[in-house]
Amino acid sequence: MRKFSFLIAIVLTITTLSCNLSPKIDIKENTPQKKNFGGVEEKNTKLSEIKWWEEFGDKNLNKFVNKVISNSLDFQNSTLTIEKFKLLYKISKSNLWPNVSFSTGASRNKTNLKTFLPQGGSFKNTNYSLMFNASYEIDIFEKLTNEERQGFYTFLNMEETQNSIKLSIISNAVSLFLRYSEISKEIELTEKLLTIKKLEFNSMKSRYLEGIITSDILLSTTTSLKQIENTLAQLKQTKAEIEKMIKNVLSETELNINPTDFAKISRNLPPVKPGLPSELLLRRPDIKAAYYDIKARTAGVGSAKANLFPSIKLTASDGFSTTELSMLLNQKSNVWNFGISIFQPIFNRGALKNQLNISRKELEISINNYKKTVINAFSEVDLLLEQYKLLQNQIKNQRLILKNQKSVEKKKFKDYLSGNESYENYLIEKEKLINQQIALNKLILGYLTNRVSLYKALGGGIEEINKTNIEVK
Repeated sequence: MRKFSFLIAIVLTITTLSCNLSPKIDIKENTPQKKNFGGVEEKNTKLSEIKWWEEFGDKNLNKFVNKVISNSLDFQNSTLTIEKFKLLYKISKSNLWPNVSFSTGASRNKTNLKTFLPQGGSFKNTNYSLMFNASYEIDIFEKLTNEERQGFYTFLNMEETQNSIKLSIISNAVSLFLRYSEISKEIELTEKLLTIKKLEFNSMKSRYLEGIITSDILLSTTTSLKQIENTLAQLKQTKAEIEKMIKNVLSETELNINPTDFAKISRNLPPVKPGLPSELLLRRPDIKAAYYDIKARTAGVGSAKANLFPSIKLTASDGFSTTELSMLLNQKSNVWNFGISIFQPIFNRGALKNQLNISRKELEISINNYKKTVINAFSEVDLLLEQYKLLQNQIKNQRLILKNQKSVEKKKFKDYLSGNESYENYLIEKEKLINQQIALNKLILGYLTNRVSLYKALGGGIEEINKTNIEVK
């Protein structure tokens, strides 16, 4: 009992004297500052899990995204990668605990005595053993602790990296869904346009045969008809390519989704409020990953420093060893040992010191990468907000143009019914109306994809979350 009390006393004494050699890095001092994106006071926010796509308020879209999350093999691989690195972290964490093992065995050997005795002969020996072995490295300079911290923050870094991939998968899926809905509508409108152009062509052909118009006018109408046919064919080809991309995202061979009324989505989508707090960016997965990389590199420096100092390891074993199997568990066969070893490198041509310098350089690189990531995030959000304002004005103007064109088309139709306008001129205005509707749809698509990019740039959604401090220590 005295030997174990002595062992415990040594461990407690040395552990009490242990110290952390990791440098202190102030993340706030290394975070580029920007108060907000529009002119209000800065607010602290914390990200909770947000299904940001639900802010579009579309059931078809929600169903599609949920299907992507459950079916996408890339999404599943990201989840599995996170689980893998979590297990690797648990392996590194085990080094903080004593290593205990059990061994048992039997051996028989023969020793030739001729080397020692003139008369020669031999000696046979059988040995049986049953042993418990334990070893424990005292973490006096927190080498093992820093290695565990490095493993922990490396896991968090990988987790956020995979979360960034997941965010990209969902963002890409939502954009594809919106493009699929828009092009389906554009094909429908282009088919109507083609029908109108055919009516116009037939009318022009009749008038040409009657000698009312020249062949130039008929040829011009024919060219317009062929151009619309080519446009329709190209649209169908583009739709097929989008369908292929959606199948890849869903990891399915068949496509079974319902396009949505994206124009309705744009009307119900809440506007972006001015003065978004810049700290929203600190919930971005790539920024969090860069932050955790700094923490991991900091712990790496501490571990590299600790390698320059002595390491102390305690070893102990207890069990039985005998030449008679029947005596194996007899108290007289009990054997034990206890030892302490101190390892201090003296000469290794500067390898450990250079490794420490490498760790410091990696930390500096990590800090610079963190700054670059934050600055890039600021620029990305600023650009998207400028595009958002521009698209708002363009949509407003295009809706006015479409409204005016509807009035012109309606008047032309009345004039045609009263005999004051030709059928061809009415059809021309009808074509203009459809083209203006297509132009508006494209602007709305740009507006919605801009919002998707903004959600992604802000790490998921633009709603202000609980006013609690972000984890920046």
